[in-house]
Amino acid sequence: MNMPQRGGGVSITSIGDHAHHFHSFCSSVKTVEIKLNGSIRPMKLSSAVLPFITGESTVNDLDQITTFSGRVAIQDLVLPLYRKTIYERLEKRLDGGLGIFTGVSPNTHGVVVSDELAVTENRTVPNRHFLGGPLEVIWQSGFTGWLKEFRPDVAIVSGNARLFSTKGGVRWLKSRGIPVVGWGLGTLMMGPHLRGMRTAMRKRLLHTFDGLIAYSSKAKEQYIEMGVDPDRISIAYNAIAPRPDHPAPDRSPSFEGGGRLLFVGRLYPGKRLDLLFDAVAALSERFMPSIEIVGDGPGLEATRALAEERLPGRVTFHGALYGEALDDAFQAADLFILPGMGGLAIQEAMSWGLPIIAAEGDGTQFDLVRKDNGWLMEPGSADSLRGILEAALSDCPALRAKGIESHRIVRDELNLDRMIDAMVAAIDDASRRFGPSASR
Repeated sequence: MNMPQRGGGVSITSIGDHAHHFHSFCSSVKTVEIKLNGSIRPMKLSSAVLPFITGESTVNDLDQITTFSGRVAIQDLVLPLYRKTIYERLEKRLDGGLGIFTGVSPNTHGVVVSDELAVTENRTVPNRHFLGGPLEVIWQSGFTGWLKEFRPDVAIVSGNARLFSTKGGVRWLKSRGIPVVGWGLGTLMMGPHLRGMRTAMRKRLLHTFDGLIAYSSKAKEQYIEMGVDPDRISIAYNAIAPRPDHPAPDRSPSFEGGGRLLFVGRLYPGKRLDLLFDAVAALSERFMPSIEIVGDGPGLEATRALAEERLPGRVTFHGALYGEALDDAFQAADLFILPGMGGLAIQEAMSWGLPIIAAEGDGTQFDLVRKDNGWLMEPGSADSLRGILEAALSDCPALRAKGIESHRIVRDELNLDRMIDAMVAAIDDASRRFGPSASR
């Protein structure tokens, strides 16, 4: 049994046949550090931890015992519906509770927002927008005052430099010795206009954080390029689907009716559904797939008109679907396609055993889409998408195998449970390294 002292706790690399000694050892230490998937995780020593350490339990039980003893505040620009599950599950892992501070904007650009949240405290204020375009800034009144009332032990704040009210909150948190963790998608969403000024603003904000949660490995690389210490960056792979409790659907070894291509997401020009319509229209006559569109948004009518022009009678618009209706859409499809921006729906599609074709996405596609479960198309290229579609639709058994691999990736590696694991670990790390009890 290897138990070297480390940072006031214990690092346990293996116990094996010495498990019976471990119970008597517990009384001499307060914490242990466990290495899981390459990262060190501190855990309180309790009877709940012992089955996992001694090999009497499974890795799934880790989600139930990895907690943080303090109170956490999270600031978000708005409260998207897809984050409701994340926050409510995270609340259960925080002994001191979770407070959420979000804004409401007059135009959410098709993002479905939630006004109900089962957490310790949920404060919503109007987002005040000033200027516009590349000069737009946003103010959330009362953020610093709310922090003073809630008094968190760790705060997670937006990495969006346009949200100017964040800076005052960060200053107050720092003045009280409360660790501050930023979070964000990296710099993928930054356009070319006034890029130098906006990059400088973002750098200044990023360097005020004690820790940083990146949604993807690509985002982490971008933050490092902006001078952030890699040791302070954690990756919480962006996810909306929990670990699947169902097997991959048992799909037919051949296509029915030429195959079903599925898109799920908000409808606006950045989704580039024009590329999908052009690619399918250019397929040779032996390929006649149908296209199923799930979603709503400001671009709905324009997208519908374009579909009727390019592929009359072959595109079905289902509107926004949720719950079992959305699950049914995923199960009925053969291939999921995201030809433009976005990314959250990729992980959900994979949980239903679908192979993936994605383009620029939001950065998460580089972690989710691999050669064994899909393709990364050339952004903006209908011809690239056409070639991939012909290869995919030419070999149904191979496509099914890619779908099974998609399901495995979400089941074993990248899911909502793992995202919350990473968030709790980042919170705990910031508290230990930068909180009041940390050695300065």
